[in-house]
Amino acid sequence: NSTVVASGPGTATNNRKGQQTTSTVTVPAGANAIYITNTVAGGGGGLRGQEHKDVGEQPGDGGGGGAGITSAYFTVAAGETLTFIVGHGGNDNTVSWSSEGGYTQNTNVTDGTGGTTSLSGSSTGNIFTLTGGTVGTSPNNGGAFKSLMQDNPGTGGTVTFNTTPLSSGTTTAGDSVSSASSSNGSDGADGPAVGENQRGAGGAGGNSGLGSGSGAGSPASGALLNGSDGTLGGGGGGGTAQNTPAITSIVSSDGDITFTGNSGSSLGGLGGHGQIQYQFVRVV
Repeated sequence: NSTVVASGPGTATNNRKGQQTTSTVTVPAGANAIYITNTVAGGGGGLRGQEHKDVGEQPGDGGGGGAGITSAYFTVAAGETLTFIVGHGGNDNTVSWSSEGGYTQNTNVTDGTGGTTSLSGSSTGNIFTLTGGTVGTSPNNGGAFKSLMQDNPGTGGTVTFNTTPLSSGTTTAGDSVSSASSSNGSDGADGPAVGENQRGAGGAGGNSGLGSGSGAGSPASGALLNGSDGTLGGGGGGGTAQNTPAITSIVSSDGDITFTGNSGSSLGGLGGHGQIQYQFVRVV
């Protein structure tokens, strides 16, 4: 009856980009159910802030939180193979301006959405699916340099029970089986626009379906920071809009993105990694 954890990486590394980790386990003899607790999909990444010319400044928005399950019992068959898929956190979204074509806005959201976390059995079939939070976004060619960046906070992931959870019974260890508890992730927050050459705070990331994990947006005062990374399925925070004086180098927390030279804005944070935590039991 020991608790086992199948999880994505717990720290920011170069492979935290909405990818997934897959593992398998055989249901032990005597077990007829799996108890799922503290299980979550990956959080979405935050959006970089952006400076503008003569129209104000636009901080970045936060990423959405991944969906989560805090307790659920599902029927499984002894001897079958279960496949655990655990979503990693999404990458932060960078925004840049190109002087070609009249300063069009460019964005990169590759792997920004948090990875899906799911469970399936070789004989039971699909058991549940938790989608990751999406990344804070800015549309390609969203406007001229002298118009504010058009951005959207990331949205929270959703819960799907492919198999109906158990709602009654008692385990051989004496634990009562109750109805499953789950929640969709929260949406990220908007980083509101500010006046010309003002430093505006980035929006916070959304909480995961576990009720926590959101990364803070980059602050409007004090030490210069990127948006904070989410933890355990939370969305990454958005970057600040304007830095005075401009910073000469900014690096994402996973080291993937490095800007050198004068930069008027900071980066968003990464989404928090996912996890599946489980325990095999026998329900009578």
